[in-house]
Amino acid sequence: MFLSLFLLLSSLLNLPQNKLELICQTGPPSSNLQFTVYIYYLSKYYEYLDTFLQFLRSSVPPHTHLHIFHHSLVAPMVYLWLQYNVSLQYIGLIANCGVHVLMYYYYFYRSYYQSTPKWKYLITYVQLIQFSISFVCFVATSYYVYKGYNCGGYGLLCGQVVFNLILFSGFIGVSKSNEKDKKS
Repeated sequence: MFLSLFLLLSSLLNLPQNKLELICQTGPPSSNLQFTVYIYYLSKYYEYLDTFLQFLRSSVPPHTHLHIFHHSLVAPMVYLWLQYNVSLQYIGLIANCGVHVLMYYYYFYRSYYQSTPKWKYLITYVQLIQFSISFVCFVATSYYVYKGYNCGGYGLLCGQVVFNLILFSGFIGVSKSNEKDKKS
């Protein structure tokens, strides 16, 4: 939780002066932002440990396929952000770290209080909002590309949108599953 909070705050404090760079990366990023993305990239390997620990539990975690799909592709995707200066990487980092702060706080709450908070379902909704924002931002980036801007890593960004669509669909399934659990 603290690493995600640190990365979130670091990203917010080091946003580019030119806000267009958040949507359409046309130049090299600042060294502070590049460093934050690099630490974020390394944190994705820590999340592999999270996936591994899920499997060491006595029961199979819910939505295992979504968990494995997400964790197996995010680290290589963030590596490509670094290599090709992909547009929207900072918005993706900020949104994902925000979700992780909430999610890890939920895990802390469950382990400390030995109960499930009533707001558990909100985590999935926040994740769906994260993906919705990413789609809106992609449309904005596409607009700038259409207008002739050379937005960094646009081809990779298109692939990331497909990845996000798959995750979005998966989280809709999680949301429906949570609704069934709430009713029963």
